[in-house]
Amino acid sequence: MLFNLSAIPEPVIRLCEILGPQKTYVVGGIIRDSILAEPSVESIQNVVGNDWDLATPLHPKEVMSRLRSARITAVPIGIEHGTVAAVMDGTQYEITTFRYDIEYLDGRHPTVRFADTLEEDLQPRDFTVNALAMDVESGIIIDLFDGIRDMTTKIIRTVGDPETRFQEDYLRMLRAARFAAKLKGEIEAETFAAILRNAHLIHRVSPERIRDEIVKMLSYPTPSHGFRLMHQTGLLRYILPE
Repeated sequence: MLFNLSAIPEPVIRLCEILGPQKTYVVGGIIRDSILAEPSVESIQNVVGNDWDLATPLHPKEVMSRLRSARITAVPIGIEHGTVAAVMDGTQYEITTFRYDIEYLDGRHPTVRFADTLEEDLQPRDFTVNALAMDVESGIIIDLFDGIRDMTTKIIRTVGDPETRFQEDYLRMLRAARFAAKLKGEIEAETFAAILRNAHLIHRVSPERIRDEIVKMLSYPTPSHGFRLMHQTGLLRYILPE
């Protein structure tokens, strides 16, 4: 599947040039949501959203240096996790160094080590539908874990072993229900079973993070679908016991 290059904003192209010749990729929800809007086409013509997130092999300090040399406002919004924000024409673009999470001390706070390749960066992401990247030079969408297929069949599936993914970050169990509600789909069987086994761990996640997921779910056309999945997986008894 291809992304129409004319749909990529000029600031994104400029940022990729500044960060070159190392290859920088578009990642994140803008790819997922744009595909969801046109799941049956071979070329994505219309962009859904404006959150252009970039992934680069350059380390954060180098990203900061290059942006400032180009007279672009650079903000270290999460530099310990490799994320720098570039502000251009009043719009913020997040740039994150390739990384893989080597340890979650308590299922909430990761210790991050930077990676060398895009493949390493995509491997520890939560769900296949979120493990997509786009080559800005060609428009080719890189889908290493069949995320496009899962979007087409409306299935939420973890990247790799679901037990491992949920032990890394307990909030991912709630995110599975939210993304299933977004797709109006279901949670894949092994992923569902892993949530059943680990649902009690959701109480270790801060109320603020849980609130944010619920608020996003409530913005969908059928939030009840997500709440049904929360009930079936056992999450609801810990999130809204009443």
